[in-house]
Amino acid sequence: MAPAGITYSFGAVRAEKRHSAFSSKPRKVRILLDTDEGWQFDDQVHTYLSPIRQRIVQIVNHPWFPGFGAFMVFLNMVAMCFRRFDSPPQEIQRINDAETAFTAFFFVEICFRIIGHRTWKLFWKRKCNKFDLFLALTTVIIQIPAIQQWEWFRYLTIFQVLRSYRLIPAIPGVRDLMVVSTFSIS
Repeated sequence: MAPAGITYSFGAVRAEKRHSAFSSKPRKVRILLDTDEGWQFDDQVHTYLSPIRQRIVQIVNHPWFPGFGAFMVFLNMVAMCFRRFDSPPQEIQRINDAETAFTAFFFVEICFRIIGHRTWKLFWKRKCNKFDLFLALTTVIIQIPAIQQWEWFRYLTIFQVLRSYRLIPAIPGVRDLMVVSTFSIS
């Protein structure tokens, strides 16, 4: 019993002073913490966020944020449905302007999502974040007027249509059906 008490006492002194009970020389001890971002050493934890970044983190982590993004994808798909080959030039211009506005919105949204994660590594953990960033950058590039003049521009619009994948998990019944069908063994 006495050795256990002595070991405990030395351990308590060492933890309190962060150095050996027999030495007066302090040594650097790194403490491993369980944070929202995962396991991190105490000198790696960034606790200060600017007020603007704090507000962006609140917006991105709000329960309605993904739903609003899915709703905007739905509106984008509806706007794309109005395009026809025999549309007058004014209508085509309005549709193009709407598509540019949606592209700008989704680019700003992905920027918010990047900033809204506490670390860059956290953003890259989810595959949908990677895919959304790819789609946002690709659709920004195809909005360049010189690219829109290319003959094969109409094939690049598939990237705008691919945004619709975000609608599937946004519908609760469909999300449950996907989970059941994905993890069921026939």
